[in-house]
Amino acid sequence: MHIFKTLYWPIIKKVILNTFIVIAFSGLTKGSLRVDHPVYGFLGALLITILFVLIRPLLLISIMITIFSFGLFPLLVRTLLVYLVSFILSPHFEIMSFWTAFGLVIIIMLFNFILNTNDRKIIIRTFKNK
Repeated sequence: MHIFKTLYWPIIKKVILNTFIVIAFSGLTKGSLRVDHPVYGFLGALLITILFVLIRPLLLISIMITIFSFGLFPLLVRTLLVYLVSFILSPHFEIMSFWTAFGLVIIIMLFNFILNTNDRKIIIRTFKNK
């Protein structure tokens, strides 16, 4: 049970959260992000989450490119990954423009930052100990 809670639960939370974000964002963009059925929204969010988790170590390795691009390189890579998901699920999950994909990445990153409390507990504990 402890392994499930530490290893799988954060990924499951991100997939569920990203599913709600993708479905809500498709409703807000009025055609720029087209999701035919909530199942395809879930599949898109699942692929986006898996690709984001897999690409994160590579983005940490390329820290110099991130510094020289003022932090825009990871956003560009993640936007291209969202386009890749759109290409894979093409007839049922489509993104019409770069800015729609970029906005989706920003919203996903923002909500995952706000609702991921595990990292902030460590920072708060270190400040309380000092």
